[in-house]
Amino acid sequence: MRVLHTSDWHIGATLCEKTRYEEHRAFFQWLTQTIVENKVEALLVAGDVFDSSSPSNRAVTLYFEFLQSLRSTSCRHVVIIGGNHDSPSQLNAPAGYLACDGIHVLGCARAGGEDDEILTLCDEQGVPRLVVCAVPFLRDRDVREAAFGQDPSRRNEILCQGILAHYARVAERARERVRRFARPCPIVAMGHFFATGAAVRDGEGTLTVGTLGAVEASPLARDFAYAALGHIHTPQCIGNEHVRYSGSPLAMSFGEKAGKVVLLADLDEPKALQETGTDLPDPCSWPVQITSIPVPVFQELVHLQGTVAELEEGLRATAMASPGAWVEADYTGKEPLGTARERLFEAVKDQSGRALVDIVRLRDLSAPVNTWQAETRNRELADYTPGDIFNLCLEARQVSQERRPALCMLFETVLASLREKAEDRAGQGTSGRTSARTAAHSDNGQNGQAGG
Repeated sequence: MRVLHTSDWHIGATLCEKTRYEEHRAFFQWLTQTIVENKVEALLVAGDVFDSSSPSNRAVTLYFEFLQSLRSTSCRHVVIIGGNHDSPSQLNAPAGYLACDGIHVLGCARAGGEDDEILTLCDEQGVPRLVVCAVPFLRDRDVREAAFGQDPSRRNEILCQGILAHYARVAERARERVRRFARPCPIVAMGHFFATGAAVRDGEGTLTVGTLGAVEASPLARDFAYAALGHIHTPQCIGNEHVRYSGSPLAMSFGEKAGKVVLLADLDEPKALQETGTDLPDPCSWPVQITSIPVPVFQELVHLQGTVAELEEGLRATAMASPGAWVEADYTGKEPLGTARERLFEAVKDQSGRALVDIVRLRDLSAPVNTWQAETRNRELADYTPGDIFNLCLEARQVSQERRPALCMLFETVLASLREKAEDRAGQGTSGRTSARTAAHSDNGQNGQAGG
């Protein structure tokens, strides 16, 4: 079976108060065409579908328009898991309806509901071709018992152990299901978490907020033929070629670099199995061929820094090379920028006075008194995440580096608890998981035979 792995769409995201709906629309059109051209049979979306737990109507419309566009393609199955940015109740609400089209949505984990996370994907003849362990973002309450006054480092250790134990249980149940099939098929995993060893690039510094620690991902290489991960925006392998982050399709900040991809994974039957029908000893060792498909840049983002003269030169060059680009300009001269701002905005205009590029952020970083001023100068409140503000508070109060890890972990605990309570209130009276369960018929291999 040919699978396409993507994640971290963050539909509805903004950048310096600029909406990105048109970029997402262009990406979805490209993604649909990519699925057609590569004859993709299953699409795996590894979390953070939306940028917030309360997406706008326009963001939700883009989501459903894309899913509808897949009906005319070769993609018979879509598996979507919730990420830490997603509202489980919002994702789960239409799960029953979407399941009729082979679209399986799992917004959150449910106590004792590991079987719901195991999906059997079949071909047109109803023959099982792939088992997907679709594990959504696991919150603290999903994997461990609350313990008052527990040491933060111990609490983090228990959480990571709980996440790995959850995957181990799901993997074992998936193996049991495959053993009952007439022919073996591969088992893949999906997940949304921060893995130990993941390379976090510039612009991704707050990604660990909402998680309580890094998870050792090496067991996934042992238990699954392929692991499709989300949460980190930079595409990369984690200790093994078959454990991968696809990364986000759009750069979510000026610090994120180009080089965005989606991942094509071919899980074909081994020749020995095709010729003799011999059972493989372990469906988790199934051979996988992985291809990275570059995602086009739909909106050019340019970061410049320097003196007024250097910025003027850079802005003029950008206007010539990348008209329509969004520019973040950092002034680093010795004297305050002052009235020279107007010179920079004039530098990007043509003879008619029309701006060729959009300076979306201009920061004066001239000789700040302290780190707090360097961080906050010319930055709007909307640009900050809760983690940013907490780190600035630590800086302003001159908290020692030795004390910060424990305080940050406690802050993340409080933040996660607040999010869970908000989701509980939003999801009261909406189970959603019952609908998702119908997407994974038990052992008869009949689920998901409707077109994608």
